[in-house]
Amino acid sequence: MIFEEAEVEAPNLQYVYEQMLECGLEKEEKASVDKALYLFLEGRLSEIDLPTVRDFLMAKYWEKRYADTPSPGYYCDSRVGDALVFDNYRAHGDSTLPPSPKDRLTIDFRCFSRVHYPRGMSSGLDFIVDPDERAYQIKRKRTSIEFLLATLGYESLDEFLHMVFGRAVEDINPYELMTDLQFGVYNKSKYHLLDQNLDDHYERVEKLYDEIERTGEYILPERAKACLRGLAG
Repeated sequence: MIFEEAEVEAPNLQYVYEQMLECGLEKEEKASVDKALYLFLEGRLSEIDLPTVRDFLMAKYWEKRYADTPSPGYYCDSRVGDALVFDNYRAHGDSTLPPSPKDRLTIDFRCFSRVHYPRGMSSGLDFIVDPDERAYQIKRKRTSIEFLLATLGYESLDEFLHMVFGRAVEDINPYELMTDLQFGVYNKSKYHLLDQNLDDHYERVEKLYDEIERTGEYILPERAKACLRGLAG
């Protein structure tokens, strides 16, 4: 969704917080926002958690800033295989694109430099020295992937991996399945999903989309709800 009639903005979190207070926050909302800003400003967050907390504050700001502000826009019903182009210097999906009398075509380039890790390291995750924290982040990453797959109807990550690789993949580090962008590096493993044949997965997702279009609704599976509760806990 690209919205029109909105200003370009890149506010800092202190400004975001003040604007949310002016818009009004429920008691529980203010408690969560206060906690997030405190953790962010006081340096209490790890490199892994910092972007998530920052994004939470920005999401709450956009919710308060634009939720009750009608704005015309355009919705693109993109399908698997379609190209999607947008400006990487705008926040996507919110009201931050200024009006333009001309057609706009911008491309989001994902640029990476080769990174050579020290011996014994494989990704940004290895910068976490504490073994307990490292194990926690790996577990949380796996739960996140489990949740995403559950929303698509998979019974488990193992079911998905067996479909993609044709065999069981024992004790795979979930960070090896996706690009690790946490530290701005690109260090894919042999299990990197974008290097695999995902045709069966695409067909499965297309069937789900067709079912949603036919019935006119989508209901989050119970297993996905359980995963979500685990992430929120």
